[in-house]
Amino acid sequence: MDRSLKWAVAIVITLIFVLSPVFFQGCGATKWNPKGGNGQDTMLTLTRTDNGKSITMQVNDLLLLSLDENPTTGFQWAVDGVGSDLVKLQASEYVPAIESRVGGGGQRILTFKAQRAGIGQLKLKLWREWQGEPSVVERFTVTLQVRE
Repeated sequence: MDRSLKWAVAIVITLIFVLSPVFFQGCGATKWNPKGGNGQDTMLTLTRTDNGKSITMQVNDLLLLSLDENPTTGFQWAVDGVGSDLVKLQASEYVPAIESRVGGGGQRILTFKAQRAGIGQLKLKLWREWQGEPSVVERFTVTLQVRE
């Protein structure tokens, strides 16, 4: 599967998750692997309910993190530390909710790719960047164990 097709599939799946809040109720981490386990096409999707959990993934796996956000308030999710160089941020996109009006909320979708084996933490914060650390109103942390 070529790279552009992989990203198109990732975007479609992300939109399905974002547009289907019922899908996420109580499900925790969701893993998608169309080829049955070689790690090359595995995508793990996390939501707010996964905060504080330990996640196991393999090198080259994609990690999609979907968190509630309303940028019109000035608060936005930002990476606050990645477990050394275990994963690399590939994309960060804001997707407004379908029923959202001007000033309404939506989802921040962050996509990471596992780079190397090891253990570390992925930390994010919801803050107003221009106000600095005192403005942080929420944090999200997962412990990552990346395997070969």
